[in-house]
Amino acid sequence: MSRVDVLKSLLRSTAVSAAEGVRKLPISAAVQRLLSEAALGRAPITDAQLTAEAARVAGVTAATVRTDTERVRLHATFEDGSDVAFALRPAGVMFAPGGAKEVSFTVEPPEAADAGRARDLIGSIGSAVARRLWAPVLARAPRAPGSAPVSRQGARLYMDLRSVPEVRWGLGRRVPATVIEALSLKAIELEEAKLVLSITVPALEQMR
Repeated sequence: MSRVDVLKSLLRSTAVSAAEGVRKLPISAAVQRLLSEAALGRAPITDAQLTAEAARVAGVTAATVRTDTERVRLHATFEDGSDVAFALRPAGVMFAPGGAKEVSFTVEPPEAADAGRARDLIGSIGSAVARRLWAPVLARAPRAPGSAPVSRQGARLYMDLRSVPEVRWGLGRRVPATVIEALSLKAIELEEAKLVLSITVPALEQMR
């Protein structure tokens, strides 16, 4: 039986517990850890990690991201000396089997959502979410420039995490693609100095 078949069998099975099944999978330790952590439901992204993502945006010379329980504050300076500063609040997630893997934010002040540079920075936050959510199966993905494209609907900005370059790479490979489809993001929570991803494996939850 292939690794993919074993993983799919686990995700469909009702005969074994999630924890025991994950431990027995003949797949990499990194993927086992991913599924184990997902079963626990929490994956943090620190301000330092978010700042590093923002600093990778084209033209940025300095960036700072600070998170508290109310919002994520971003400030960046660009090569031409201009500054961009705004705040984000998580506005929801939408994950569907075989379909969208979206996160959304509201922006303060709202007019910042119209600025291309601000959208690039917001896209870097979405990219950080994708890279943390599927980190073990994306470990070998080439680190590509750019971030998740951002679209706007009313007061909300949306990012489809499947558009992140490393995720596109993973979706083209069997085991990473299976894990990407297996994991579902329930919510993005704000804590002091970090975002926390609330993750579930729906097929494993059905076993409980």
